[in-house]
Amino acid sequence: VTRIADADGKTALMLHDSETVPAGNTAMFDQSGDISNPRLWYPNNSAFGSPHLYRVTSTVEIDGKTVDAVESPFGIRTITWDDNYGYVNGEKHLLNGFGNRNSYPALGAAVPPELQWKDVKLIADCNGSALRVGHFPASVATVSACDAYGVLVIQDSGDDEWALHGEPALTYKKEYDRDMIIKYRNNPSVAVGESNNGIASEKKGANYNSPPST
Repeated sequence: VTRIADADGKTALMLHDSETVPAGNTAMFDQSGDISNPRLWYPNNSAFGSPHLYRVTSTVEIDGKTVDAVESPFGIRTITWDDNYGYVNGEKHLLNGFGNRNSYPALGAAVPPELQWKDVKLIADCNGSALRVGHFPASVATVSACDAYGVLVIQDSGDDEWALHGEPALTYKKEYDRDMIIKYRNNPSVAVGESNNGIASEKKGANYNSPPST
């Protein structure tokens, strides 16, 4: 059973499928449906709406009894670009925000989720609507907070400056980019996928032959 509810808890879509699954076997359920007149997700400080999140609950039932369930929030929005601006749901939106390294004294990158949520809230309280975490992907906690507070994420999969220095990036980097896109495909706050912080060049010691970025 798949139930999609809006931020007020009202059911927007309900899907049911059943199948007899012998012990030790695996069954794949492929469900799809349409949400009528969806409430769209908009960034913080937008004049057109708020960062509305739906919540999908996937439940496994046997003989009417729930044996497993998982919840996932998601938002519905479109993002497009022209030469000068980004547009969310067809409306022009300026990216005003911050860049950071997601690090704290004595903690380094081991920042607990509570502090990550606090940081994103501070950005939203400043009327900000964008965040770029440099040189590695923003964590699940940070992206979840950005979904909730309406902060657009420039999501980095890592770059050749330090983390990937000397790696055969034509092999590994494509895998990092792919995994990042798949992992965060349902997060409405992820607006940009950043593959590399700068242009790979022989001068930087890169160990691959890739075309220059444009």
